[in-house]
Amino acid sequence: MDFETFLTTVFISTTTKGHLSARSARQYKDRLNSLKEKQIYNNENVISSAIITKIYSEYIGDPGHYVTTLRHYIEYKEYLNKNSQN
Repeated sequence: MDFETFLTTVFISTTTKGHLSARSARQYKDRLNSLKEKQIYNNENVISSAIITKIYSEYIGDPGHYVTTLRHYIEYKEYLNKNSQN
């Protein structure tokens, strides 16, 4: 299962109490790709203060979405890890 599929079928938003739309999931995927391309995020399992500082200096307009993206991605990785052990 890829990250987008996780967001649209497994993940439940605390805001909407439902799955994300395909459009929203694609936006999260694109943000994640941007973070990886800029080497801000390298598959760590925690969001360090150094990562947050880099996000806030790189994405001045709306850095919160990028931090949220990482939270969702880490949740996705944990989901995959948990389900691969079953």
